[in-house]
Amino acid sequence: MHDRRLAAVPIDDEYDLEEMTGEAGLDRTPMPLPGCALRADADLVEEAAGRLKIIALGTVAKGMAEMGAYLLDTFYDGKPDLYRSAAPRKHASLRLLMERCESVDVPVSRSLLARALMIAVRIRELPCNSAFNALPPSHQAELVRIRSVEKVEKLAERARTDRMSVMRLRAAVRKAVPKSNRGRKPTPEVVRVLSACVRGLRDDETGRLALRKEQVLELTDAQLAHARELVGVLLRRTEDLARLLG
Repeated sequence: MHDRRLAAVPIDDEYDLEEMTGEAGLDRTPMPLPGCALRADADLVEEAAGRLKIIALGTVAKGMAEMGAYLLDTFYDGKPDLYRSAAPRKHASLRLLMERCESVDVPVSRSLLARALMIAVRIRELPCNSAFNALPPSHQAELVRIRSVEKVEKLAERARTDRMSVMRLRAAVRKAVPKSNRGRKPTPEVVRVLSACVRGLRDDETGRLALRKEQVLELTDAQLAHARELVGVLLRRTEDLARLLG
């Protein structure tokens, strides 16, 4: 649940760290700072950067691995072949879950879940000592676009040997993936906006309005008036779009 106390803490470029180091009314007698605060310590910075990288990659890797494995086990019985036979958009329950992404209930993006699932599938298909499994999730996410297991392993080994960055690996993957397999064309803006509106208003199970009377009764007078204004805007813009579409 969101902690309202956090809302009181400003987050901006002019944030004064000194205001957070003491409490009002307390003695603020200057304390001796460590040497690295007075003079930049390049060795310490290098060590800290390496340590943070290890922590970050470990956290991301663990999260991606757990999410992907959970989705594969829950929605595809843990079977990569079953996943290959039914894309997520054709899986009714998984599609419904994806539509709730980037909300309070599911605070992750669709693309992250999709990548996590694809990585889990590839991990299950490859031996534990494969080059793919030795790469961080950021690199694995690029390689899952390649269908051929042999090509994946060959490029993964190159990425390890040459210490490729994500950008270099992405360029290499683009060359390895035929143009016809580079995914669907982007959804037209008109269709994307309309689909988002319908998803928000329609109950997927019944096809009826997703909002209920009890939810309306919870509104204050000001909120109800604002909701009516929004409905008016929605109706007018819908009429405009209907005329535009002919």
